[in-house]
Amino acid sequence: MADGPVFVVGAGRSGTTLLRLMLDAHPSFALPPESHFVVALASPRLRLENRPDVALERVLEHPRFVRWDLDADRVRAAVAERRPAALPDLLRIVFETYADAHGKPRWGDKTPGYVAHLPLVAKYFPDARFVHIIRDGRAVAASVASKPSGPPNAVSAAYWWRALVRHGRRDGRALGRRYLEVRYEELVSDPTAVLTRVCQHLGTDYDPAMLEYWRTAASRLPPGLTTSGQKHARTLLPPAPGPDRFMALGATERRAVEHACRPLLEDLGVPTSEAMALDGLRAWLWWCAGAPPRAPKVLKDLVRPARRSI
Repeated sequence: MADGPVFVVGAGRSGTTLLRLMLDAHPSFALPPESHFVVALASPRLRLENRPDVALERVLEHPRFVRWDLDADRVRAAVAERRPAALPDLLRIVFETYADAHGKPRWGDKTPGYVAHLPLVAKYFPDARFVHIIRDGRAVAASVASKPSGPPNAVSAAYWWRALVRHGRRDGRALGRRYLEVRYEELVSDPTAVLTRVCQHLGTDYDPAMLEYWRTAASRLPPGLTTSGQKHARTLLPPAPGPDRFMALGATERRAVEHACRPLLEDLGVPTSEAMALDGLRAWLWWCAGAPPRAPKVLKDLVRPARRSI
């Protein structure tokens, strides 16, 4: 039976938060808000691999750790007692301290961007299992484009989704039995069946409490994210399909988005409309229009890798 941690990964707006809350409602698992610092602190530029004392301070000052509402002195005490020799050992202590603070025997993490870093995370945590949740890229693209951060338009988001999901599927398959794919659409339409499969993958039993996640969702997410109009407001409700933002896009943009998603949608067995001659040109023009706004974040991450959000 598996007894290690679980990492929930996937393109943003694919249901990773929903799955995190469901797993967090299980009596065995504690999953904090997104960490981001596992990959950020592994940057070779920081040279923290064998300096756990320095890495600890970087963790505690990371803006994502602050959202965990975990006592820093409690973490320091656990680190002082166990004296980790390397960065992966330190990170495990940090997560285990969080799980212990919540009275859970196992821990997990939901940071969607780790889907692009599966080999690194798998190396750091050799007993970890991974769950990659995949949603129809057309819905993801439209949802991402409706938010102020991320890809600047739906077509850019569609190409981003395609590259990220392909990357995760390739690296995930190399992990063999440690890796599981689930579909968002199946999770919201038949959550019991999907969660049963997820629990089997994690070596535990399904618990009906997982479907009661929405009763405590507001307390398990950073403040403000579940208020009306925010991106996680629906987590206060039982699982159900959300609004179809893709159909709210203009007809030309929908054609371009579908063109960008089509190769991977076909691999996933998802039906698409018939391709048209000008779809490729439209998609290319939309992508070019979205290129300049992406530059500032790339430069910021290069300058301050220790505080990077994936």
